[in-house]
Amino acid sequence: MFGRRRREKRQVASIDVFTDDCIGCGRCVSGCRRNVLKMESNGVCQYAIAVNPEACIGCGKCMKACPVGAVELLIA
Repeated sequence: MFGRRRREKRQVASIDVFTDDCIGCGRCVSGCRRNVLKMESNGVCQYAIAVNPEACIGCGKCMKACPVGAVELLIA
C-alpha cells in the first residue's frame, strides 16, 4: 500500500548486550523503537540490558548504533 513494502519479521533467537564492553552511551536504547533495551545503573556506571527480548524484531538498529559492538543479535 502506498508504494511501501512490508518487511517480514525475523525470528530472533536472542539479543545479548555484553555489559563488560558496554560504555553506557545509550545509543542502542535510543535506536530501538520496540523498547527492548534499557539503561541500568549499578551505582558506579551505566550499561544497557535487554528487558523485553521477545519484542525484538531483529532490525539491527541497536547493533549499528553501538560504537563498541557490545550488542549482538542471534537470528534463528
